[in-house]
Amino acid sequence: MTKTKTAILSIITLFVIVFLFCLAGCQKRFDFDASFSQSEISISLGEGLDASSYISSSQPLNFTSSDQQVLTPAEEGGFVANKSGIAIVSAWSEDILIDTIQVYVKYKFLTPSNLSVSNDGVLTWDKSDIILNGTLQQAQYQLQISYGDEETLQTSATNSFTFSQQGFYTVSVQAIANGEVDASA
Repeated sequence: MTKTKTAILSIITLFVIVFLFCLAGCQKRFDFDASFSQSEISISLGEGLDASSYISSSQPLNFTSSDQQVLTPAEEGGFVANKSGIAIVSAWSEDILIDTIQVYVKYKFLTPSNLSVSNDGVLTWDKSDIILNGTLQQAQYQLQISYGDEETLQTSATNSFTFSQQGFYTVSVQAIANGEVDASA
């Protein structure tokens, strides 16, 4: 009977030791805090992405893309934006998922050009529309207008804007859009 008690006690002790060892090992694995600094980012077609610049960690991390047609792994690390779309970049420590970030890869409009002002106070410029995947993507335009000490943002669905009064203005025109088209030109 004492041999049986000793065997059972030894087995229980072994389980406790293994449990404590695993608990200490798991605790050590999770003994760091890392998360992406943003939940989503936008980059333009052809740009590179270094996911490690958006996360700080005391442990080495590996990164994967949910759609390698959109974000392709680069030889020197990071990713290259090869196609318009959305991909999720995941940060991994060994086989543990640490965090994810949503990446929008967008196509850029051309920068609006040939700005001119008529005698009637109408500002016009060349359209920045593009054809993307066989579909015409019409740009909207954001105007940053400075007049005296006032600065305003206006949005125009067309390639023209009419000033409300005469005066000296400073204007910046930028093509804007949503979805697959990046307006950061």
